[in-house]
Amino acid sequence: MATGRGALSALLLGLGAATFTPRADQADMCRVVIHELAAEVLKFDLRAHGEDDIYETVPAICFALVRAYKLAPAEGVPEGALLLVQREADGDEVATAPGAPAPIAAGPSAVESYVRVKRECEHFTDRWHQELSELIYRHVAKWSAAQMADEFCARVVRGVKPERRAPARRQRAAASARSALHDAPAERESGSAPGSRAAEREEAARYEEAFKLLDRDGSMRRLMQIEAHSPELMLDDADAAQMAVAVEHVACDVCGLVVDEAHARVAELAGGLASASEEALLDATEGLCEGDEPLNPMRPGNPPRWAERHEARPPDALGGRWRVRALSPTERRARAKDAALYEQRVFSNAVLMRACRRALHDAPDDEQTLASALLAARRLGERAPAAVRGAFCRAACAGEVAAVAKEEV
Repeated sequence: MATGRGALSALLLGLGAATFTPRADQADMCRVVIHELAAEVLKFDLRAHGEDDIYETVPAICFALVRAYKLAPAEGVPEGALLLVQREADGDEVATAPGAPAPIAAGPSAVESYVRVKRECEHFTDRWHQELSELIYRHVAKWSAAQMADEFCARVVRGVKPERRAPARRQRAAASARSALHDAPAERESGSAPGSRAAEREEAARYEEAFKLLDRDGSMRRLMQIEAHSPELMLDDADAAQMAVAVEHVACDVCGLVVDEAHARVAELAGGLASASEEALLDATEGLCEGDEPLNPMRPGNPPRWAERHEARPPDALGGRWRVRALSPTERRARAKDAALYEQRVFSNAVLMRACRRALHDAPDDEQTLASALLAARRLGERAPAAVRGAFCRAACAGEVAAVAKEEV
């Protein structure tokens, strides 16, 4: 399964680009990237110390595009492709990309455009990273951005890419810069063991400090907020469709986990379920589908703690259904540190959080029905989680019961 990139978080962790079909016109993207790169290099004199600084700047230029451009349909580009349209500070488009045709209609929503500009820019800069670095380094002092685009972008449209790699030294420098936030050792407070809540707080503090340095205009935090509240927007179309299937399959299991989490919260109240007021139960069942920690790239989507203890597991090679599997503490720590598994975590967290919201909102009345189910169970003297699951999760589990029965026929 190839999942979509998890916004800013994946960039910070140094992951490769997701596989997807670009929708923006590639010549258009090429012109805009070169224009923004040239402006950045000249503004900060990045050529002064050799090409390495320019090479490391190429992936980061996509944040400039997110701030400056949006997507819109246009005449003169392939069917289904979109045009990069320049924004003013208030968000209104004022001009198209250099040399591009005029837009003809309203484009995607602001949030969708924001995400797609960054994804497609990342796809382009990952593919042409070395060539862009060399072009800017060699010609930015003598040629205008338009001249460099004329020289370079025809090759992009033809898809002609030399089979060569950046020098190993430069690759190491760029990888080191991208993964510094993920791999750098941290000074721990006395007694804060790896995986402990104290260690997690220290890690969150390190990332917050990194944001102060890197997120000067709020673009990175905005992408993380989108990832947390609308994770399906960070996925390619095929993966978004796969996510809908996965949510359908795990809805029953997730509903049971949500009930168990609610029981655990209620048990911490004075007197537990036996003496909890309805208001206290409403409070205990609120926010079951979201995390309560600050946004952090190490916790993609800001999932609740119960979701981090589980994963949505895809069907095996022989078919079947998506399932929810509990993770051991050792597995959780290993997954958190393994950049190769990052997109898998993005997808899994998105599935579990969406299934949780579905379980709560698909209940017979509203999101407060779980509190009502707890009260009803108490009145009947059935205070075990299983009793509440049977009543509250009936709707969420109806689809699985029908599917399993069909498979057994």
